[in-house]
Amino acid sequence: MFTNRAHHAWHGAICYRYLLRALVTLFIIYPMISHWFLGHLIELLATVVILVTSILAIYNSRPQIGFTVVVAIIYLTMGLTQIAFNPERLLTIIWLISGVVFFSHVTWTLMRDIFASQGNITSDLLYGTVSVYLLIGLSFANGHFLLEKAIPGSYHCGSPQCIPFQTMSAYVYFSFITLATVGYGDITPSSGIAGVMTYMEAITTGQMYLAILVTRLVGMQISQSRR
Repeated sequence: MFTNRAHHAWHGAICYRYLLRALVTLFIIYPMISHWFLGHLIELLATVVILVTSILAIYNSRPQIGFTVVVAIIYLTMGLTQIAFNPERLLTIIWLISGVVFFSHVTWTLMRDIFASQGNITSDLLYGTVSVYLLIGLSFANGHFLLEKAIPGSYHCGSPQCIPFQTMSAYVYFSFITLATVGYGDITPSSGIAGVMTYMEAITTGQMYLAILVTRLVGMQISQSRR
């Protein structure tokens, strides 16, 4: 059993920084690897690192780690079918559902831990806050892709960025453009559900998270300076 000090080392100093590195690496290589087989294997390897570091980062109890591992295995298995075969639509939907569940769970758990933190502002805390922001975008990317697979035509794309549109990289791009409230208009929601998901990501998650986060960090800095 880990001591509190050992658990903190795995929970913060190691896991947060490697999770952030894996996320940044995946987002950088996404546009360059989506059209060739070896690229998909590189994507899968980066995804495995994200899954492992995510599981270690949110480790609090055996039931929680068990649930997270099961969902991660389903996501990874279904992801392998996307590379090795031309899977049926149902398998792709299962893959995306498991992705939404896994990344949403990890995002919520990390966010809860960060906002409950009573310690000093450290580099580990900053790694965690940036990781949460990137995980929010990845969670919504899986959600947008899932909606398009479940209800084809939910999104319209008129940009070369989206060729082929049925790849995760296009939805990662759309998700972060939405999260940053840039809205170039090359990908647009074409249904009511897609519209709701898009503005929920832009306003409720993207803007509110940043506003609350800044307020929290300022409060921690003031409290720290008074000690």
